[in-house]
Amino acid sequence: MRERLGISRTLSGLGLAVAVAACSGGPSQPSRSGDPATPSPSAFSAPFVIDLPIAAGDGATLAYGIWPYGVHGGGHAVDGHGGFDIEYRVGAPVLAAADGVVESVTPDAHDPARQVVHLTHARDRGQYRTDYSNLLAVPDRVAAGAAVAKGEVLGIAGAFPDGRSAMIHFQLGDPTHIENGQVIASPAGYVSASARPLLDELWRTSAYRAELCEPFLTNSRAHSFPIARTWTRQSGNGPSTIQLTCVSESETTYVMTNDGAVVESGSLTIGWSLRPATADLRSSSGSTRLATYDIVSETMRLALGGPGAPRPASLDGASIYTTVP
Repeated sequence: MRERLGISRTLSGLGLAVAVAACSGGPSQPSRSGDPATPSPSAFSAPFVIDLPIAAGDGATLAYGIWPYGVHGGGHAVDGHGGFDIEYRVGAPVLAAADGVVESVTPDAHDPARQVVHLTHARDRGQYRTDYSNLLAVPDRVAAGAAVAKGEVLGIAGAFPDGRSAMIHFQLGDPTHIENGQVIASPAGYVSASARPLLDELWRTSAYRAELCEPFLTNSRAHSFPIARTWTRQSGNGPSTIQLTCVSESETTYVMTNDGAVVESGSLTIGWSLRPATADLRSSSGSTRLATYDIVSETMRLALGGPGAPRPASLDGASIYTTVP
């Protein structure tokens, strides 16, 4: 998301109030012809693959870790998030994800003191591009027309207002992929084999508001609220299924069933900046359950307390639930 730089980590009850960290440097479009550098024939015909714009050890999880592609909310209720928001330790460098040419360096529309670097990457299928928003200290040599190498420092990730961690919005444009009328694609589909373990590790520790309904690294931008998802128990002693509906960015309802029969329904609030995340489930009958959970893509570990019971202190003995894309 890109709407407002900064994040509030203040819990209201146990739900987290968020002004979600910013994103997008604007829709990716195919580059103009006439780029000042021409790749070698082998590079020109090779598939477009990327490394991550973050080095191992430079991630942070004080906010979300990674806010993934396609998620709705935070200003993307209609179009879905068009990239990755990646959380960094303060002062960490932002790296070029692939060899390329600087198309432009522009002020960030959400904070003119910060910058957006736009790179193009020529292939025989057209111009790919990667955009890096919310940067500070962009080197002078990173200027329009300059060739940059994969892994080269493009700047420093801009810090959140509280100064505890930083972030960038990372966006990828594939000239063969049009989604929601934009030349934007999920970066996950282009990550190199060598960079995949780092992406998996960052993703494993991520958590965000929409995770219960949109839990994947690549979610469909075509969805719109309400967004429904069913989690089915694979082991443990929780309800057989939990049907969740994200009615809006701030409202989520649930229905629990056992053997097809509804046993409880109500609404919930979450505390997603915590690790593991927490949920308060308030049933339509007035009782409250407190839960602790962790989601990694299609798998959720859920420790669900009974009505009026304390919140489970850990995920030891948690029930395992799965969902499908």
